[in-house]
Amino acid sequence: MKIDKTKKARTYRVASGTICQGCPAFGGCTKNGRYGRTIEIGQYDTALRRHRDWMKTEEAKQAYLRRLPLIEPLFAILRNQLGARQFALRGLPNVKAEWSMFATAYNLRTLWKVWRTRLDTRVNAI
Repeated sequence: MKIDKTKKARTYRVASGTICQGCPAFGGCTKNGRYGRTIEIGQYDTALRRHRDWMKTEEAKQAYLRRLPLIEPLFAILRNQLGARQFALRGLPNVKAEWSMFATAYNLRTLWKVWRTRLDTRVNAI
């Protein structure tokens, strides 16, 4: 366990050189047969592995297919059309306020489309 400059605990596993030399991937991931390889395993590695395993199930694929047309276009519109690629402000309260402004802009855009459609149908009915 090491602590880096950002004060986050990181776990490292070190394989000895003899283990690396016997590995079929030797030479692809490391050329140092004497000392082996240092692999960083983050604090969320277990959760990420569980999530990746779950995403391989049929239930997860179906849930993702339901989510895809609802949520993903929102982030694409925020990023590409509203310019929300990254936050301009620092600090959690400021980022929350900025996110609220992006969400409000998206909601107003959606309402405008609904109002415009209703207005067009009324004008065409006359």
